[in-house]
Amino acid sequence: RSSATNNATVLANNGAPFSPLRLTRTVRAAGAFARRLELEAVHDWHDGCVNTISFTEGGDQLISGSDDEKIVIGRWETGEVTLQYESGHTNNVFQAKTMPH
Repeated sequence: RSSATNNATVLANNGAPFSPLRLTRTVRAAGAFARRLELEAVHDWHDGCVNTISFTEGGDQLISGSDDEKIVIGRWETGEVTLQYESGHTNNVFQAKTMPH
């Protein structure tokens, strides 16, 4: 989802009246936050464009999916790959997450 879609969903779910002005202010605030972020690391885990990343439940690893049709789980701080496998996809991987147990 895009930031605008997420913000619209949050505004609607908070019970506050939805208005374009409120959405615009929220998106601008999110943009200011995003501009303060810095690049932490670059990992060469894939041979294609990375389409999705998410943190594992513990927060110490990332799961990523790519145009190379692979799923990779690795430690974001060190770059160590803990698991890499062919996903069985016949096209790009656009979502990869852990499931709660």
